[in-house]
Amino acid sequence: MNRIQTVVSAAVIAAMLVLSACQPKPVIKGGTGPLTEPAPDLKRDVSTDIAKIRVALKHVDEQTKSMPGRDEAEYRQLMTDALTELLLVLPAVHGSGSDGRVAINQTTIRSSRDMLQTDIIFYNGRLPGQLPLDADSASTVATALRAAADSLNEIAAQQFADQPAINATLKSLTAKLNEFDTTSGPMVRQVGKEAVILITDALQQMVDVQAARAGIKPTTQP
Repeated sequence: MNRIQTVVSAAVIAAMLVLSACQPKPVIKGGTGPLTEPAPDLKRDVSTDIAKIRVALKHVDEQTKSMPGRDEAEYRQLMTDALTELLLVLPAVHGSGSDGRVAINQTTIRSSRDMLQTDIIFYNGRLPGQLPLDADSASTVATALRAAADSLNEIAAQQFADQPAINATLKSLTAKLNEFDTTSGPMVRQVGKEAVILITDALQQMVDVQAARAGIKPTTQP
């Protein structure tokens, strides 16, 4: 009797194994490839980037409103702050696909900014409010702003060749930068101020076009 039960039990187990093997295996949706995630909201990402750029440009605008400053030391500080913001904005407007030209100009702008900052630290303890605008100072500012202008021209050629307003602003910027070669004394600070304003105008125009292309509605400025 025990032997019969053993045989029957073995037969039942074998039948269960066969039925289990014959049942279809669960299918995981999505196949064997990588799991797919919802597509990112590219419009949202572009909108966030543009919003950040506009905030930085607003900061530059605040610096230029205070230029040329009460004295040379204040002018250098304002210009240093403006260049710091431009170092962030220029590559952001340029975006990906850099050919290296903008990156090279970034190095030039950063070096000039650092030189101005070093001068501020050095002179503030010795000649506060009395630092003269010498040839080296003017040259440092001019070098930085010309590098920024070169980046803008590169970006315009790549992305905004069909935008006459932007190219007109860049032509005005070129003419303004040429004034560094013919202006001396305190008036050089005014040339620097006006050049930064034109750089900011060009960047704002570029951002507005990028926003329009992405279908982002312009924000109302306070």
